[in-house]
Amino acid sequence: MVGVRHDRPVPDLFARAQSRVTEISRRAVDQVVQDIDFYGQLPADVVAGELMTYMMANVRLYLRLLRDGRLPTDEEMAEPVSAGIRRAQEGVPLSAMLGAYMAAARAALTELQLMAEPEEQEELVLASHHALRYLEKLLPMVSDVYLDENQALYGEEQELHRALTAALISGRPVAQLATRARVSLADAYNVLAFELVSAVDPEAGSTSGTTADVADRRRVRTLAEIITKHLGDRAFSTLESTGGIVLAPACDLKTEPSAAFAAVVDDVDQLLGATTYIGLTLDRAQHQIPVAVGESVRLARLARLLGRPPGVYSLDDLLTEYQLTQPGPARERLIAKVRPLDGNPHLVEALSSVLAHDNIKLAAEELHVHANTLHYRLRRVSELTGLDPAKAGDLRVLAAALIAGQAAAGE
Repeated sequence: MVGVRHDRPVPDLFARAQSRVTEISRRAVDQVVQDIDFYGQLPADVVAGELMTYMMANVRLYLRLLRDGRLPTDEEMAEPVSAGIRRAQEGVPLSAMLGAYMAAARAALTELQLMAEPEEQEELVLASHHALRYLEKLLPMVSDVYLDENQALYGEEQELHRALTAALISGRPVAQLATRARVSLADAYNVLAFELVSAVDPEAGSTSGTTADVADRRRVRTLAEIITKHLGDRAFSTLESTGGIVLAPACDLKTEPSAAFAAVVDDVDQLLGATTYIGLTLDRAQHQIPVAVGESVRLARLARLLGRPPGVYSLDDLLTEYQLTQPGPARERLIAKVRPLDGNPHLVEALSSVLAHDNIKLAAEELHVHANTLHYRLRRVSELTGLDPAKAGDLRVLAAALIAGQAAAGE
């Protein structure tokens, strides 16, 4: 493929530039190291060796094209394309790679300006125009191959991490997967189960499927960034827009555990506008993770279903509630005790308020009713259930039955 060719002999300025490849390349390398953090952190021998060699090849190609007045052929693009693939494999940021190409063109134009005689201004304009045409062809092509290779590499890495996370959660062997993923497993993990309740009504407005998918991906990415910030970058996770499981190495916490987890809740609230419930099981060995996951999931769900404030809940925080809501015949018998109250939400509300305040006056104030009205409702509870809220033993049974019923209703 060719660009705009010269209609006259090769300008002397372009011919003279062919002997300045080393100087131009050195200028470009110095500029790259100064302006781009990635290259500035490379060892001196890599800068003087590999980076300088590649820069000279790029500068030489550009000056040859400038001399010939054309754009690169597909054959000439083969090396930059291959370089784009290698940079992706090496983990070089795309912005750094593209910046190096632009620095090479800028250094060449600067050298041409320094070399140009007063009567060679037309040649400088031509060189600038050609540099733009060259970059217009080069940058999109190397970007495409870089992104394709990076996606392939990232996709494989993500699949391995997903498989490793699933194996840890289910208790399957993980040694081989960890080796393939080049991951060093921690001795113990903090197991967190997230439940996110969005402050935005999901039914409000009309949102296309594509828009909703983009919003979900952004939520997941933001949640992952919050977890990395506070729990370390070695955490495994199965995240969705509504929550998920996180296995965070216990040794990676930079602050006291309760402070780190509270910071996660605060950030989710601020950045995602979501109410966050976290079920937490601390410091579990690898073989204990499956049981810990089940425990953490149940704790998060239980805190939400029981109307507890958003936050982090361990087993000690919900010890009685956790035990009362375990599935089984005892739970079913408990739920049956308050089933006669179905269809009478004002009676359930009255009983719940008394249980919450342990005080008739405060409960009546909360419900905005007279104390006599509240006493009447409690008598109706006694008539329907056969359990008298005025008796301590019956009240404990009613409290347990309400908790069991709330948990079962949400499952």
